Parts: sequence; C-alpha cells; structure tokens
Amino acid sequence: MLASQSLLLSTLKDRRLHVLLVLLLVAGVYLLFSKPNKDRLVEKLNSQIREEKFGEIYDEAWDNLPLNVTKEQFISRMKAAVSKMKAIDADLNFQRDREFEHDMFFAGEGAETLTVYQRLRKDGRGALISFVWTSKGEFMDIQLQPTLETPREYFVSGVGYLYIDGRMAE
Repeated sequence: MLASQSLLLSTLKDRRLHVLLVLLLVAGVYLLFSKPNKDRLVEKLNSQIREEKFGEIYDEAWDNLPLNVTKEQFISRMKAAVSKMKAIDADLNFQRDREFEHDMFFAGEGAETLTVYQRLRKDGRGALISFVWTSKGEFMDIQLQPTLETPREYFVSGVGYLYIDGRMAE
C-alpha cells in the first residue's frame, strides 16, 4: 500500500509541475505579445525611414491616420521630415535617449501611447525626435525638435495630423 501511495503522490507532483510549466509558458507568451516592444518598434521604424519606405509606414499605421492625411500627403511630409533629419546627420545615426523617455514617462506621458525619443547630432547641429505609436504598436506620428544650436527651420511638428500648429496642414 505504501508503494502505491508514493506512486500516486509522485504522479500528482508531476501533474502539478506540468500544469505550472504550462501556466508559465502561457504567461510568458502573453507578456511577450500583449504589449509591443519599443526596441523592436523603433528598430523597424528606423529601418523604414532609412530605406524611405514611407508608404509601408502609412499602410501599417494607426487606423485614424487615413482620416487625418492621405497616403500622398503622408509620404510628402515624411520626405520633408527625413530631408531635415538628413541635413543634420546624413547617415541618420539615431541615438536613443532612454533617460529623456524615463523623465517623460514620469511627467505623465503614457498609457495610450508609446513614445521613443532619439537624438541626431553631427557637425554642431542636433535634434530630438519623438516617434509615437498607439499602445498596440501602431505608428501615429513623428516630431522633430531642433536643439538650440540648430536653426528653427528644422522643426517638424508632426506628419500625421490634419491640423498642425492651429492651421490646416499641407
């Protein structure tokens, strides 16, 4: 009788272990896919920008983007924005500013959007660029803020909105 009880307890422990492993696997998959990974989002967007795949960005973007701008307007705005970025750094050597991201998160930026801040800097010019996605990882917008030593003409207030700076966008 003792041997069969020992076997029964061993079987129950094995089943609990299997159930626990399955639960951990499910939780891991959920965590992996439930919230978009900023690193992957920014890596993909950086690549699309360097390769000038602006139509692809538009096609994969937030559902409301087409309500704000046509694909042609978006592509035109992205070309203009990237031209300004390349005037600062022709290689588009984006440098992630995680400290600024952290500070902005605690300043209230957050739950509905994912924002990555990157810097471009070369030959005395620089800019802080924000890339914005929905919480589901859908592209929303890009903004470019020149540093103090960089002319204001490099400013881009966004590429995905009908109205920019209180007036109808071009």
